[in-house]
Amino acid sequence: MPKESGEAIAKEWLLLALRPVARGIARTFGELCEVVIHDFSDPEHSIVWIEGDVTKRSIGGSVTEIGLALIRGGDRQEDLIGYARNTKDGKVLRSSTILLRDPKGHVFGCLCINLDITQVLGFRKAITRLVPEIGGPPLSVKFTDQIDEVLGRIVEEALAEHSKPARMMSREERLSLIAALDRRGAFQIQRGVPTIAQLLGVSRTTIYKYLDETRSSLRESAKPSPALSANGKGDGRQ
Repeated sequence: MPKESGEAIAKEWLLLALRPVARGIARTFGELCEVVIHDFSDPEHSIVWIEGDVTKRSIGGSVTEIGLALIRGGDRQEDLIGYARNTKDGKVLRSSTILLRDPKGHVFGCLCINLDITQVLGFRKAITRLVPEIGGPPLSVKFTDQIDEVLGRIVEEALAEHSKPARMMSREERLSLIAALDRRGAFQIQRGVPTIAQLLGVSRTTIYKYLDETRSSLRESAKPSPALSANGKGDGRQ
C-alpha cells in the first residue's frame, strides 16, 4: 500500500474513531455542551462531525477565525484549553480545542468542546469551584457555516486595529494589514485572496504582491545572525 494512502487512511480512521468520543462528551454534559470535529484539509467545509447545537452549526460548515489561525500556525500550535468565547447571540462559552496530529506530528484537524456557561455565570459566587476564573476578556467569535462570513469578520477586526479603510492607507500600513490578515490565517483557504481583495477594494495582484513581501520579510528575520553563521553555528555546519 502506498505510503500516502496509508497516512490518509490513518487520518480518516482517527476522525471516525473520535465520533463516539464526541457523542459521549456531549451527552455527559447535556444540552449545554457541543463537541465539533474539524478536518483542516478543507477549511471551507471543515466540520466532519458535530454533537449538540450550542452554536447552531452543522456538518459541512467552515472553520472559525480561531481555526484559520491554527491552520496558519501549523505544527507549532498547541492545544487551547479552557478559554472563553462570546457568541453573536449573547452566549458565553468555555471552550477547549485539542489538535489532531498524524504519526509524524503534523496537525490535520481538531476536536473542539464548547460548554455554554451563560446560566452558570449568573450563580458564579455560589459555585466558584465549578467555574474556574477565566483569564482575560472573552474572545468574540461569530459561529457560522459560511467561510465568507469568517473572512469578513477577520478583515473587519484587522481594519479596526488600523483605524482607517484600506484605500486611505500608506504602503507600509497596507503591508502591516496584509501581515495581520496572514497571521490570522485568512489566506489558508483557496478563495482567501479574491475574497479579501473584494472586501478591501483592491486588486488580487496587489494582495499577492503585499503577501509575498510580508512573507519574504518574515523569512529574512528568521535567518541566523551573521555572527552565528561566522562561527559555523545555525547554518547547518558542524
